[in-house]
Parts: sequence; C-alpha cells; structure tokens
Amino acid sequence: MPESGEVELALWFFSLAKDKGLIIPPRFIFCFVKALARKKKAEESKVLLKEMISRGSSPGNEVFNVVVYVYSRNGDPDGAIEATRELMNQAQEILAEAKQKHEKLSYPTHQALIQGYFKTEQSNEILKLFQDRDFFGVKARGDEYTKPIQLFCLVAMNWRIAEMLRMEMNLKDMQLDPISKEYIVFLKKC
Repeated sequence: MPESGEVELALWFFSLAKDKGLIIPPRFIFCFVKALARKKKAEESKVLLKEMISRGSSPGNEVFNVVVYVYSRNGDPDGAIEATRELMNQAQEILAEAKQKHEKLSYPTHQALIQGYFKTEQSNEILKLFQDRDFFGVKARGDEYTKPIQLFCLVAMNWRIAEMLRMEMNLKDMQLDPISKEYIVFLKKC
C-alpha cells in the first residue's frame, strides 16, 4: 500500500459504508486515526478527522486527543493548538444546538468548555461563556473566577476585564483570593 494512500483508503472505506447505509461507530474512526498517529502522521490523521466531521460522523474526544498528542510528540505545538481549537469550535457548535433545545444547561458542560478554552488561551470565548452562565441557569462558584482573572492578568494582560470579573464576584457576594487581587493591582500600576 502506498504511503500517501492511507487516508484515501480510509475515506474509501467510510464512503463505501455510507453508500450501503451503514453507520460507522466513532471507535472505528478512532482506530484509523490512531493507526496514522502511531506512524507519527499528524497531518494525515488531522485530514481524516476533518473529513469524518464534514461527512457527518461524530468522532469522540479521544480522537481529537490523539491528534493533539501526535502534534505534540512530533514537536509541533502550533499544530496541537490548532487541533485543540478545532475541537473547541465543534464543542461550541454542539453547545449552540443544545441552547436552542434546552432552557438550562448543566454545570459540567460549561466547566468543560471553559477548561478547553483555557488550554487554547481563547479569552474572548471564556468571557462569552461566563456571560451565558446566568442566562442559562448555571450557577458559578467563587473559585471558578480565579482562573479566568489570572488568565486575563497574566496572559492577555487585560486588567480591565479582570477587574470587571472581580466586581461581578462582589455583586454575587463572592471573595477573590489575595493573589489574584494583587495581579489586578499590579497590572493597573503598569
């Protein structure tokens, strides 16, 4: 089998199954992507993953994790970050669909998305999720504000947003830890 034909062979297999009306379980997609990952073929595994998503198959998180792992192992942090962002974009689409169908969303759903955006340092998306929480009935806890405030101070260098989150905490009778307060004060002085 030619080296460049592995992705094409997998896509042919999936299109054949789709033509026959068969539903391909996510674990099979995982097997193909993992096989490419073992050969350290990050780009090929990402191409296969994107194609599966475009054809309507819904790969699980472990498929994305394998792709991110291969990029990391190959010494390509930019590829790993890009793959993680694609995962978060897919999760955001699923969240938008869930918002249309349900009045309230669960706490773990919001928490998982926020953690994913922390990994990719997408501060605007974190802020949107924090704003959506009250609207969809998800109650925030005081310690959950600490990480975003520190992210806005240390990574985004934006003390105004951090201060806004701190004031939001005060309105909800929550206390910010002293270290995070010091980050805000330090950035204001700079």
